[in-house]
Amino acid sequence: MAQCAPDTGGILEVDDLKRELDLATPLLVVFVIAQPLIVNFASIWDTIILRWCFLLSVSGLALAMGLKRRIFSRRTCTLPLVVFLLLVLVSALLSEHRKEAFIGAGFRLTGFVSWGCFVVLFLFAAGLAAQRPRTLGRMTGPLWRVSVAVIAVLGLLQYFGIDLVGVISPTYNLSYGTIGNSNHLGTYLLTCPLPFVVNRYLAKPTVVTTTELALVYGCLLTTQSKSAWIALAFGMLLILWRHPLRKNLIKMLVVMAVATAVLIPSRGLVLWQEAASLESHAKLALEGNPEAGNFRFFLWQEGLKALPKYALFGIGPDSYLYVAKDALERQYGENYPARAHNIYVETAVTMGVPALLAYLWFLLCCLRRFDPKDAGQFTCFLMLAIYLVQGLFLNDVLSVYPVFLILLAAGIGGTSARPAPNTEQHGPRELKRFP
Repeated sequence: MAQCAPDTGGILEVDDLKRELDLATPLLVVFVIAQPLIVNFASIWDTIILRWCFLLSVSGLALAMGLKRRIFSRRTCTLPLVVFLLLVLVSALLSEHRKEAFIGAGFRLTGFVSWGCFVVLFLFAAGLAAQRPRTLGRMTGPLWRVSVAVIAVLGLLQYFGIDLVGVISPTYNLSYGTIGNSNHLGTYLLTCPLPFVVNRYLAKPTVVTTTELALVYGCLLTTQSKSAWIALAFGMLLILWRHPLRKNLIKMLVVMAVATAVLIPSRGLVLWQEAASLESHAKLALEGNPEAGNFRFFLWQEGLKALPKYALFGIGPDSYLYVAKDALERQYGENYPARAHNIYVETAVTMGVPALLAYLWFLLCCLRRFDPKDAGQFTCFLMLAIYLVQGLFLNDVLSVYPVFLILLAAGIGGTSARPAPNTEQHGPRELKRFP
């Protein structure tokens, strides 16, 4: 008599799921490492195009993988994020500036398509981390740490006049690393590596962690981004007030003080002069002077003037350059800023006040997921808190924002981690553990 083959369908399905999960983590690891490092040495615009194409490719793979194996998280702050994305879509459909609304403005490319990719990557990373609790640790492992060190070293060399990247004028003399802009580099260092670098140093001060801390902090200073410095000051206050690992706080402050003392005298005290200028900008801000914050107040004032007209659905994603085009051209000339340098003003004016409220709902939902008493969760709490502050002065960009969002999602997913599949138990019932 012919023997019946054993039913191994359940084992194969679980094994297939494990293999795809094993591929999913490296996909995200490659993205968080490569996205800030992608650079075309001849052109900033070509660099942005390359990053956008890479974002589309990785998010497309994540979408296919997530739908096939139901990796997407449906419990991790999903509702406000989906509501926000739907409102962004409505804003884009109603916009008169369809190209910018869907693709994005030049040198930005953060229209609806990019926002869709951001949401896909967030849900994918959160769902993956919920099933693989060590996902965040793998993303921020040795390879990522090396990539951060490379960016910081390149930035410090640029400050001293040695630009190995060479996509900006040789007289720029600000640290921009491979990011392409000193403010954007400041945002990257603040919201991505700095919280992890601080946590590793406070957990165990070694030569390696001390070097990491000095490089990241020193490069933050040499960006000369006053907006990043303000957010850094807020982050430091939060660390000193609430960080669970307190034993080595004094040592950390000593390392930062030494790095500051080494850099301050360089290049004719330029860092000291930039820091001193904060007082004059604060006075201008209190007076409501449009010149405050290197004319950031002017950008905000023009946006707020236009807000009543665009309050419901906005002028369209990434279309801030059309909000007050004539006034901006009079102030800046043809190369006027295309962004508000404030995520709150820009979201309200370009996507509508309901979209801003949905986005804030999403961010606060994320913030509540972390327990500041736990050192690992405090790191993600700090990331998000710093992002909320720097958002008052800076924008979300392709080189930084998706990396930040993936790390945040992995941290959130890790707080609701579930056990990995049990391959010893056969049958399709096992897959029900992965909704």
